[in-house]
Amino acid sequence: MVARMPLPTFRALLCATVVAVMAALLPAAPASAVTLTYYTYELRNVNSGLCLEIDNWMTSEMTRATQNACDRSAPQQWRYSDVPGQATRTEMMTNENSRLCLGIFYYRKDDYAQAGQWACNTSDAQFWRFDNFADGTYQLVNYISGKCLDVADWNTRGDAVVQQYTCHGGANQRWAETAIRHSINIHLGGLSR
Repeated sequence: MVARMPLPTFRALLCATVVAVMAALLPAAPASAVTLTYYTYELRNVNSGLCLEIDNWMTSEMTRATQNACDRSAPQQWRYSDVPGQATRTEMMTNENSRLCLGIFYYRKDDYAQAGQWACNTSDAQFWRFDNFADGTYQLVNYISGKCLDVADWNTRGDAVVQQYTCHGGANQRWAETAIRHSINIHLGGLSR
């Protein structure tokens, strides 16, 4: 009687043989690397000199937006997604730390409505029009309300509330944008013998 090899063992042996033959026949590819570059943006309030951030490194939905000393930390960095079909630059802003989007809570349209983060859902309350001034700063206008992102009461202290308010072009509604470059190196190994 001829002993038969179990099918799973035979398949494993066959795969190992095919890989060994291919490795012997194919030339070794040199190891290489690819560098991917992307940008996040810091938004500094013109009046206070402090940066827009999500409060206390929070990653949960319905966390408020505040301003604090600029330190290039992830809660102060924003990725932009272009909103197509708009005559003026309009973006969705995703927080680098939480991966949630900046919007006006409860789709409110009134003054003093607080800004904060929740899951990105392409709602109008998360769209921001960037109206630029001659000095290169912007006022960020909420698409659904037509009101501007505003540091409440012209406050210059850290942890001050960021809200929407009727646009007036004041320094507490103006934001300077700084690009932060990020690079990721991905090493691609070749087939070696």
